[in-house]
Amino acid sequence: MMNLRKGYLYSLALTATALTGSLTLSANAAPTGWALEPQQSRLDIQLTDHRQAGNTLTRMQAAPISGTINARGDIDIPLSLNQLDVVAQLPPMLTQKALKQGTKHIQGHIDPAVLSELAPNKSTTTTVKLWDPAHHPDSRQITTTPVQLTRLNDGLIQMTTSSPVTVDISPLLRQDNAPLITNLLGYQQLDNHAQVTFHGTLRTQG
Repeated sequence: MMNLRKGYLYSLALTATALTGSLTLSANAAPTGWALEPQQSRLDIQLTDHRQAGNTLTRMQAAPISGTINARGDIDIPLSLNQLDVVAQLPPMLTQKALKQGTKHIQGHIDPAVLSELAPNKSTTTTVKLWDPAHHPDSRQITTTPVQLTRLNDGLIQMTTSSPVTVDISPLLRQDNAPLITNLLGYQQLDNHAQVTFHGTLRTQG
């Protein structure tokens, strides 16, 4: 009888150990990716307007911003004209055509381990590589920029670029309605490159 009781207790101990290990593996499972919280993500943009009287700096904001980072750390952020706060000031009839046109994508890469291993209430700085997917990979210019990461809780990470990033906006400026819109906003000749600072919140997926 004593041996049976010991065997039963041993079996219970093994079962408990197995369950604990299973729960630990589940809790530490790598996320399937991250997605931007659109209402908590924005781009602060600085543009140069080339005018006859001299260059003028202008600032605007793009929001809300959506985008994803997959489990491999590949970044994809789509952008369109209707996300600009200055465009929202114009009558919808003037911008509807622009809204229907394609978007520009910013793509890049971040080490996914930095995101998944960041502890709650802790911050770190890492580097992100960004590029324009419209360019052929052989001629693609890759921009490396530092970003500040802060884990707010188990599911949310705050992400901010430490310095402005140069972004080619010429595909947006070549859209059919873009010249009309920029003229109505009072710009004469916007530069093809913008200085962009990113502020966003990532939600863990999976």
